[in-house]
Amino acid sequence: MKFFSLSSAWLRVTSGLLAACMATAAAPTQTIAELASDDMGPFTTLYALVGQAGLASALSDPAAELTVLAPTDEAFGKLDADVVSYLTNPDNVADLVSVLEYHVIPGKTLAADIPRGRSGVSVSTLLTDAMVNLRRFYYWSWSHFRWFVSVSVNKGEAYVIDADIEAVNGVIHAIDTVLIPPGFTLPQDLVDLAASAGLSTLVTAVQVAGLEETLRGGEFTVFAPTNEAFAALPEGLLDYLLRNPETLATVLTHHVVAGVTAEASVIVSGALTSATTVQGEDIALEFDGTSVLVNANESDEATVIAADNFAS
Repeated sequence: MKFFSLSSAWLRVTSGLLAACMATAAAPTQTIAELASDDMGPFTTLYALVGQAGLASALSDPAAELTVLAPTDEAFGKLDADVVSYLTNPDNVADLVSVLEYHVIPGKTLAADIPRGRSGVSVSTLLTDAMVNLRRFYYWSWSHFRWFVSVSVNKGEAYVIDADIEAVNGVIHAIDTVLIPPGFTLPQDLVDLAASAGLSTLVTAVQVAGLEETLRGGEFTVFAPTNEAFAALPEGLLDYLLRNPETLATVLTHHVVAGVTAEASVIVSGALTSATTVQGEDIALEFDGTSVLVNANESDEATVIAADNFAS
């Protein structure tokens, strides 16, 4: 057996050259957009939406420096079908842009740059006035019998499942859930809006009267009675109406005005003092200095308690 003695200087030079070669080999050569565009990669849905939103050029700019929290195809698969349908509708491209911008952070943030601890750090995104919280933590895997590092987004809303995918213009962190910007909600039609507002008696009455399809598809202003308003009817009257759909329809259409014209500001200004209902009769509208009143000083006078709830 032979031993070869090598000088420490030679070893230092050789190891330095090796490190330089490895660094050169590992240097990113693709932009964020190019990495996401891989047909066999995990970001095909994201890349398609980026193109639809007109953001591909921003992610292709080699001079940019961005951090992308990139939902995988599986993450998009977890979205409700109605959300996907809405975001992929060309008419809603502005909302799609907002959702995608909420996943992009200016500057390059590697996983090691993210602080540990319960609070993490909140950073701005490309979406105006919208921030995401990032927190690095360690967890124990019994199956691998060792500790792993991970990153949570918005305190558990999403988790980074593949960190530090570096590009020439930043870095991608693959995440397991699509982030929804604060305040983002799907537009609702009149019936769904009434349901979400807790107007369950009105929704039932609309369905019994056969008006649901009409209110879902047209543009109307509805003066919507609350559950308490229905409960205040003379005893037995609501039951009678629910057993007589045609009469019920007449009553309900007396609360509906065609078109979105009776906004509170128009009534408050005095520009609108009456409106013709779908039922055919007029209702009087006025502002008494505090509230908007319908048919003031009449037996069926009503007060608007929540104005301008807009539906799709």
